[in-house]
Amino acid sequence: MKRSFYYFLILSNLLLISCSPSKEEAIKYNDSMIEEQLKIVSLFDSLNYCLDSNISQQLLPIQKKLSNQIEESLKKINKIEEFDKNSNYKKNIEALFNVYKDITNNEYYKIINIYILPDSLYSNEEEVKLNIFWNEAFKKVQNQLVEFNKVQVDFSKKYNFKLE
Repeated sequence: MKRSFYYFLILSNLLLISCSPSKEEAIKYNDSMIEEQLKIVSLFDSLNYCLDSNISQQLLPIQKKLSNQIEESLKKINKIEEFDKNSNYKKNIEALFNVYKDITNNEYYKIINIYILPDSLYSNEEEVKLNIFWNEAFKKVQNQLVEFNKVQVDFSKKYNFKLE
């Protein structure tokens, strides 16, 4: 009787192990999420380039494109199922994308409107506002990135793969 019980335990553990997702599946899941993040970050880079280079005619079109990409990426993320019966990774990347959405439609929109002001209307007051908006956007993204990075590192450790 004891022997059959031990065999049952061993068989049960083997079944549990074989049902958990593989390292490759975890990598694929991570990569699919990060692929969407990279699309967004690439547009932020384009927007920041235009801001740094004073290419004001491209600011609003790129901001609109960025806003649309965030919406599209959020839809894709929402369609992806939780991984290994855990939604922590998915919830955290959604939270990050929602922060991107927030700063795109708020701080960046205000920054762009200051940048496109004619020189005659640009004052020290606008300069102060600009710095406030930059700092607010930076803090929001940094806080959420720290949180997401913790979740992503834990995920990679759990499924035994290295982040690149």
